Amino acid sequence: MFLELLLIWRLYLGGDITSEKMLILASTVTVLSTYIHWRRFRVPITMAVGMAATTVLIVSLSLSLFENLEHYLALILFFMGLVVFFIAMYWDSRDKKRITNDADIAFWLHLLASPLIIHSIFLGLNIFDNEIGLVSIITIVVSYIFLSIFSLVIDRRALMVSSLLYVLYSLNRLFTEYGFEGYGLAMGGVIIGFGLLFLTAFWARARGNLVKIMPEIIKDKIPQA
Repeated sequence: MFLELLLIWRLYLGGDITSEKMLILASTVTVLSTYIHWRRFRVPITMAVGMAATTVLIVSLSLSLFENLEHYLALILFFMGLVVFFIAMYWDSRDKKRITNDADIAFWLHLLASPLIIHSIFLGLNIFDNEIGLVSIITIVVSYIFLSIFSLVIDRRALMVSSLLYVLYSLNRLFTEYGFEGYGLAMGGVIIGFGLLFLTAFWARARGNLVKIMPEIIKDKIPQA
């Protein structure tokens, strides 16, 4: 179907199909297809696919209409990530016991929202800049700790996992700058691996203690500890 639409575009509308036009056309077809598929079959992953296509459609349309928005691409993706995240939390709130398809829908939406949010944040911190400083590295590590706590609260690991690459890179840079060149990646991996193992082993207990101090308005929206 998609190839047929591209052929019709070229034959009857004329001109070359630029990358932006192809993205707009492909994402539009995908949005419509996933909507029809969702209405018919209600497969959990379909919602996430539709939101991903919607994100591509909005970004491609925005860039084609306003060329200056290219400098704000990270901000647009961050905003779309927040939108998808709140939609995921809506589905999570419908099934706080995680026993129905609503929880599966939320799971796939969280998998989509997390990289959109995390990559936009860390790229905004210029993590891959050659002159990244100690303050930026500390900020990244602290942000990861905050995201881990937040993941505990909502009982979803997607945000925490999506930021692992950036934290590992930051720890590697930190150890390299302090004389452990060649060992930074290994030491960072050991630290992150130990932290994940410890958190996984005590996830339920840590979450139980954390949820106890949460306000009631938050407790009503998250799974019970």
